[in-house]
Amino acid sequence: MPVPRSITVTAFTASLVILASCSDTPDAEASGLWSANPDRIGPVSAATPFSQDALGAALGGFTVTPGQASAEGETYLVYEARRAAAGPAEVIIDGDGDQLLAVTIRVPGLLRSAPDVGMSAGAGELDPGNCFPGVEERSGDIVCLDPRPTGLTYWIRVEHGGPDGEMPPMETLMAGTVYEIQWVPVPA
Repeated sequence: MPVPRSITVTAFTASLVILASCSDTPDAEASGLWSANPDRIGPVSAATPFSQDALGAALGGFTVTPGQASAEGETYLVYEARRAAAGPAEVIIDGDGDQLLAVTIRVPGLLRSAPDVGMSAGAGELDPGNCFPGVEERSGDIVCLDPRPTGLTYWIRVEHGGPDGEMPPMETLMAGTVYEIQWVPVPA
């Protein structure tokens, strides 16, 4: 039986609760880069409603449009944010009803994080002890929890021919490329 995506997000949220504390970096906002903590990523907070109007108002400089994503063969509503009218979505916002569940960054230079999208996993401060093999659609990829209390996870594409669900060797993990950063609000 397929695992509902809300259970997957809840599992990540439960993992991130361990890392939770309220911290923000004022110089990040001054530099134009978004910062992240358990209840906020840049201009979007855990309390931001999952609606096109609310997200459009929060994401100044972005055009927010409805889109579709799929998990377990089921499609569902997401909102896609772009700074330019053409091209792929830079930010994907996932939710359920009015509740915001996750914000996904797919472009470099938007978020103050180490590593950033497009960088090698070894360029940042990732702890391999906080990394896990992806499952289902993400099988073959690796997800790493940010060691800081940010609510962030890093999705890493690796070149590894090992069995599904197995972590690659350390050198392979550190040579992998971050292709997505996801923020999940952590309940207080």
